[in-house]
Amino acid sequence: MKGFPLGRPQLTMKPRALRIRHYVGTIVATCSLGGLLLAFELAFLFQSVEQRQVALREDSGTLTAATELRRDVADWLRAARASLGDEAGAKTVEEALEPLQVRLVKLGEAPECAGSAADIEFLAERLRLGEEGLRISLKLDPSTAFSTQRVIELGPLFEGLEGQVSERLHDIEARLQQQLRVSGSDLDASREQLWRTVGLSAAGYALLVLLVWRWVASRMIRPLQALTRESRRTLNDETAFRLEPDGPHEVRLLTESLSTLVGNLVGARSHLEEKVKERTAELERANRAKNEFLANMSHEIRTPMTAILGYAELCLALDIPETDRRRYAQIIHDNGEHLLSVINDILDVSKIEAGRMTVEPTPCSPFEVVSEVRALMELRAREKGLQLKVENVGAIPEIVRTDPTRLRQILLNLLNNAIKFTEQGEVVLSFGMQPLENGGERLRFEVRDTGVGLTPEQMERVFRPFVQADTSTTRKYGGSGLGLTISQTLARLLGGDLTCESEAGKGSCFRITLDPGPLEGVRRLQQFPADASREPRAIAPVTGPGPGPALRGRVLLAEDVAVNRRLISTILLRAGIHVEEAENGRIALEKTLAARDAGQPFDIVFMDMQMPEMDGYEATRQLRQAGYLRPIIALTSHSMSNERQRCLEAGCDEFMTKPIDRLVLVQVLSRFLSSDEPEQHQAA
Repeated sequence: MKGFPLGRPQLTMKPRALRIRHYVGTIVATCSLGGLLLAFELAFLFQSVEQRQVALREDSGTLTAATELRRDVADWLRAARASLGDEAGAKTVEEALEPLQVRLVKLGEAPECAGSAADIEFLAERLRLGEEGLRISLKLDPSTAFSTQRVIELGPLFEGLEGQVSERLHDIEARLQQQLRVSGSDLDASREQLWRTVGLSAAGYALLVLLVWRWVASRMIRPLQALTRESRRTLNDETAFRLEPDGPHEVRLLTESLSTLVGNLVGARSHLEEKVKERTAELERANRAKNEFLANMSHEIRTPMTAILGYAELCLALDIPETDRRRYAQIIHDNGEHLLSVINDILDVSKIEAGRMTVEPTPCSPFEVVSEVRALMELRAREKGLQLKVENVGAIPEIVRTDPTRLRQILLNLLNNAIKFTEQGEVVLSFGMQPLENGGERLRFEVRDTGVGLTPEQMERVFRPFVQADTSTTRKYGGSGLGLTISQTLARLLGGDLTCESEAGKGSCFRITLDPGPLEGVRRLQQFPADASREPRAIAPVTGPGPGPALRGRVLLAEDVAVNRRLISTILLRAGIHVEEAENGRIALEKTLAARDAGQPFDIVFMDMQMPEMDGYEATRQLRQAGYLRPIIALTSHSMSNERQRCLEAGCDEFMTKPIDRLVLVQVLSRFLSSDEPEQHQAA
């Protein structure tokens, strides 16, 4: 939109412009007044109709009472005539007369029977005559002929009374029916008048609302509609906003504001389109990186799997020399460890993305961590013809508070990368203390190499997940592209950071800074202490339990997978342990309790936590509930952080993840079997 002024709108409204509340107030007042008048009128008419309905119900009730009275009086007269001369029957009939007289009096008191007072009096007199005749019949001696004759003469009297009473009651009913018809006609007329009034009132009220609505629409709705149409047209056509302010004060203010806003939006659209293009390009790059990562992961997993399956098949052959068989087994072992490291990297990065990556700072020696890392990586560097140097710079605290496992993971990953990307020269691991501006200190490690280095473009992507320097790097050196992302996250969780300096063709330098924790009173060393061995750790031979005293004891191995059961049993047997097996948790529960009850309890129970029929969690809980106090060690393939706590809460004493590390297993056996009083063990 060319030449459109931006900024705060300047109002040019007429000074007498009404506000929206004036229009709303007019609508509310008019509708309320009309509705109030209509309500009063309808209330009056409905009250009149209600009164007529009440009168009609009363007439109908009086007519019903008269009809019932006529029937009952006729029945009484017939009963009285039949009981003439019968003392018992006459007394019963006489007792039934009083309720009839009461009902007759009530009928005479009804307003609807005001014109029938003479008839009511006549009926009352006739009932008295009937009562007197009944009493006369009772005074006569039934054994005389005269008395019999008198009783016979009273019969016609009662017949005449019956006819007279019936005739008068019929007259009363006729008058009541006439009154009922008149009341019904009046009610119908009132209803017709009510509906006519309702119709006329509704029509008048609707007309009033329509007039008010047309006035409001012309003054408020139409300006808003015009404003909406102009806004849509302007946004679709990207042209100037052409609309004069009109309508209430607020609508005019909105028109001025929208004119300025539309101008700004039209101006910002082109900028937004550029941003969308940039984001689209980023998403496409991310999608390509994901596809490359998946292809790389497929390669990283399939490559060791190919070697594992291929050399395992060769090991099954019967005609290969024993030396080749051992070499093939070593190749299978190495590729299995590589495959496990790839899986661990994927699990770690998934924890990072879910925000569940945790560290457990504990007191540890930085010298021991560096010595262990050097011992693990020195052979790999020597095989590639590289020199691995370890240097300490200045005085370093003997003990710091950090997570040694995570620190070891970071250093191993950086050294592994340095050796992988360096063809000749050296790799140097140095560590020391770095002072801070606020007076504090950080423990700093540096890993320098003389390898291929990184370009500035590669430096921008090197810490992103699933990304290596480029696809050619992946093809040449392998790897998942997750190690640096995981290492940087761990360094930040440990109170520091991981940064990099590099130049293409001249090598790289990765720096790790960590929070060493409180250092008051901690001794500082200028060199490695004597007890921090800098030699590679000896690996126990596969054929025996390794150095140290022979282990003795009985263990129960609960594992549902037969292959794993045979593997762990073999390791235990080579360590000098007697092993019994159980295929599921229920069998393990029964065997453990049976051995305890027989006085030959197992020294340790290895419990797989995922088993059919009864899993390890339930079996462990039931053992603890049964009072079993000896060690139970959990075996699980789950490596999530909360799995250890879940196993301990179920009653286990220790937690081991699969695949089982033989050295760790032997260490666990040594710790628990070395107890002098295993019976006093308490479950953790």
